[in-house]
Amino acid sequence: LHSFPTRRSSDLKHSLEQWYPADYKKRGVCDLGLDFYFTWATDVFYKVLYPAAGFAGPVEPSVLEAAEKKFNEDLIPGLQNLIAREAGPLIGGAKPNIADLMFASNLYITILKCPDSYVAKSAVITSYVDAFKAACPKFAEWTGGDVSGFWTKA
Repeated sequence: LHSFPTRRSSDLKHSLEQWYPADYKKRGVCDLGLDFYFTWATDVFYKVLYPAAGFAGPVEPSVLEAAEKKFNEDLIPGLQNLIAREAGPLIGGAKPNIADLMFASNLYITILKCPDSYVAKSAVITSYVDAFKAACPKFAEWTGGDVSGFWTKA
């Protein structure tokens, strides 16, 4: 998925710049967001999401506590730093980029499936996801109202 934005294809309905900016500074911030997401962030909120979706067994309380600590001490400040680079409210600034698409879509699912989790209770995360939804006028149409899909336990 990370290599997708750099691929050029005449098959695409929209130009790649719709999600992956042409401006080098904005593209750099987008790349930082993707690197942060894929190398670090997913580990923290998937500790919450995967067990709830049935993809993993229960997480030991000590592991969950450590993940929550990393979430609050590292992920939140890291995400805020990325957002601040383009004056927010998203990593892409006012217009979401592919890093926002990765973060917000997975955070949205985590909030939906795990409403009592530390992810869902974070004001930073919920305002970020709300900003993403507001920046995507067709969000409800894209999700069809039910985004559980394969995240639903069998």
